[in-house]
Amino acid sequence: MILVDSGHSDLTNTICDRGLPKHKTFAMDPALIDRSLICLMASPASDLTLQQVLVAHLRANGDEVVCIQDSPSYVAQRMFSAIVNTAAGIVERGIASPQDLDTAVELGLGYPQGPLKWGDMLGPKHIVAALEGLRVVTGDPRYRPVLWLQRRAKLGMSLSNAA
Repeated sequence: MILVDSGHSDLTNTICDRGLPKHKTFAMDPALIDRSLICLMASPASDLTLQQVLVAHLRANGDEVVCIQDSPSYVAQRMFSAIVNTAAGIVERGIASPQDLDTAVELGLGYPQGPLKWGDMLGPKHIVAALEGLRVVTGDPRYRPVLWLQRRAKLGMSLSNAA
């Protein structure tokens, strides 16, 4: 299975045309904010030849590519999901409003967006699914999505708006 983002929809055809195995797993991390950098993730079962073809194809299109050996999308999603979940917990406890929290992170830490805006960009349902998957795989309770985040995801509500 090869996962690609919409900007590289021709990639799967290129791989199939070369007769490389389709069952090997590669993914481009959908959570990266900087779309000028592609983070290509390979699992331990990934084929090195296929990885080289993917990198060459992406670089031929002018993309900057970084390869890491991890399960697909885990690195950035682990970080972003945990950050969004922590922010949602702060809002849930009434410590700060969504807007105030995002503003504080943007101004205080210099992030390009606050964590709840990132959560909206990635999709609350996606964040909850990533957290639940990580909790199941790792058994670590810190990945349990807070109720405020779960409710908003189920209702299709924005994370960055108080209403």
